[in-house]
Amino acid sequence: MTLAILSTFTAILISVLLLLCLKWTVAISGRLNYDEKLAEYSVYGLVGAKRFGISLEKDQRKFSVSFGGRERKLFSFNLGGLNKAKKKDKRLTKQKKRRLLNYPSIVSSLLRSIQWRRLNLNGEFGLNSPEQTGKTFGALMAIGNGLTPRRFHFNFQPNFNRQMVRISGTTSIQLCPAVLAWRIGKVYFGFNR
Repeated sequence: MTLAILSTFTAILISVLLLLCLKWTVAISGRLNYDEKLAEYSVYGLVGAKRFGISLEKDQRKFSVSFGGRERKLFSFNLGGLNKAKKKDKRLTKQKKRRLLNYPSIVSSLLRSIQWRRLNLNGEFGLNSPEQTGKTFGALMAIGNGLTPRRFHFNFQPNFNRQMVRISGTTSIQLCPAVLAWRIGKVYFGFNR
């Protein structure tokens, strides 16, 4: 009996460690519409394969988590709207203040731990004046065509008639949770000093 429990626990522990050491693919897509002071947005993220994984979906009205693909969900539950947490007045210790100052290093270690696979941005925009729209469009074209890697694709169209923004995009990154946790933990706890 004890041997069966111990072997089951060992198998689960090895499975969890293997999952943490493998590279995970995270796909994120989003949409932003702003027109005549009316803004709408939605964000969708999927961890796992295209047909099966854990997905999160957030827009103005709902926040939901589901298992399965984007079209075929095996199981889904709604977490409702996000409630704003009440502010608590806490005094920061010296150690917490030091950790707060480490956020640039934490972000740097996060960026070193992920591999950006692709980025596609499509959209249409219009600013206050046609002149501003044209200058911004020229700058975006220069950045999109000359300064970005080939796996990044930008397709923006100017709208000279009105002030509006309509952007949709998808991206995909790969990361290894064990490496990510190690690098962020090293910076957070000050092991790299």
